[in-house]
Amino acid sequence: MSRAMLVNTINRYNDKTLGGLKKLKADADAAKKSIDAEVATQTARADIMGKKEDAETALAKAGGKATGYMSANSPLAKPAPRNADGSGPKESCTIDDPTTTGCVTPRMIHSMKEAHAAGFKRYYSCYRPRWVP
Repeated sequence: MSRAMLVNTINRYNDKTLGGLKKLKADADAAKKSIDAEVATQTARADIMGKKEDAETALAKAGGKATGYMSANSPLAKPAPRNADGSGPKESCTIDDPTTTGCVTPRMIHSMKEAHAAGFKRYYSCYRPRWVP
């Protein structure tokens, strides 16, 4: 009788241990499935980026230039001129607008020149008449 009780105790221990292992395996399978899905997503994104880089390289070889937004931290961007005390220049219409017969602020003319230097050559106009009620 004592041997039967010992075998029964061992079987319950083994059953509990096997149940824990089954749960760990199910958790590992779910984690692997999630990781595989993320890897597939990232691979697809990498393929898209590779195609974009290939297109930009081909465009550059053909003599074109890809344009888009320029980072404010770009080494090509020059900061707007400042006064000696660090403040911004007077923001009234003090400079003749090169695109119209109006006038623009010093900061606007600086922005226009920086955009032009960065390769933005599409139509633009600086002057905007102010509406006074």
